[in-house]
Amino acid sequence: GKYDLRESNALNNIGNVWLKKGNLQKALQFHTAAYEIRKRLKHSYLLNESYKNLTKVYIRLNDFNRAHDFINKGIRNSIEINSPKHLKLFYFQLYELSRKEGDFKNALESFLEYSNIKDSINSVNSENKIAELEIKYQTEKKEQKILFLREKDLLNSEIIAKQKANQLLLIIGIII
Repeated sequence: GKYDLRESNALNNIGNVWLKKGNLQKALQFHTAAYEIRKRLKHSYLLNESYKNLTKVYIRLNDFNRAHDFINKGIRNSIEINSPKHLKLFYFQLYELSRKEGDFKNALESFLEYSNIKDSINSVNSENKIAELEIKYQTEKKEQKILFLREKDLLNSEIIAKQKANQLLLIIGIII
């Protein structure tokens, strides 16, 4: 369970280090080991991370068939778990892979799909920020109104207290 996830993350990180160092066989070995654990655990989010990393390795190894396999798995999984962030990433990888293969038509289609998803994510983020600002504005407006009403209530209380004091003085004045 928990230790398997930690192990898969450690293996994944070691794979990333080997990839950065340019040792593609070691990177493949560690990323494959992380992938096998994640597949056994059926951890969809982390599987996407493995698909992404294995795609990177296979592209650099010029094993385009395997790279395509992992991109396709990533696209399907991203749709299943509704992860636009990952979907965007896999379409960008498909763009890079298609470009490297010289399939410029597919590269363009993949880049356009990547762009559309990116714009959609940015649009949702903008809408969320606008909604958040609207809520803050409305809350501040209500707080100002509450403050105004409290001050008005306090002022009315002071006026009533002064009127009562004046009435009391008037009554005392009449009695005397």
